[in-house]
Amino acid sequence: LDKVKPRVVGLDVLLIEPRIGDDILASSLQQTNYKLVMGSKIGESSLIYPIFTAPNVSTGFVNLYQDFDGKIRRTTFQHKTLISSACEKSLALGIFEKYILTNTGCENSDKKFNYISGNFKRISIFEAVSGNLKPEDFKNKIVLIGSTVVDLKNNLDDNFLRVFGNTIPGVEV
Repeated sequence: LDKVKPRVVGLDVLLIEPRIGDDILASSLQQTNYKLVMGSKIGESSLIYPIFTAPNVSTGFVNLYQDFDGKIRRTTFQHKTLISSACEKSLALGIFEKYILTNTGCENSDKKFNYISGNFKRISIFEAVSGNLKPEDFKNKIVLIGSTVVDLKNNLDDNFLRVFGNTIPGVEV
């Protein structure tokens, strides 16, 4: 990604447990020239942060709460937890603040979702790894990295329902 110069990268993947090869990623993160916002999580009794830190890396929570019918209709961009007096910001707000280069403060209010489909350009991991990236698709833009597969099996419920019933992967919310 350093070669295509995004302004901000949002990583909608929780990297909260050590794994083989972490040293390679940790070394790479120390050398990035773009701002990276990594997913964190607000747990019941603790804040769960990624295991990685680096000068250009910050975090934002990825918690979304479903209504009684399983649909996501609103979220909050900031959250003052009982665990910490600090203002925890969402992944979306963290990315936005890094993009516009300003701090928006800590207002704890719900935001409603607009389910009008956006026209995001999707680039597969295969395309990225094979080096077929066009700089104009990334330069000075926000890049979101996360799963768009709605049937990916993991220990998190990160596939949500649009108001009209079809599923939407968490990275798009």
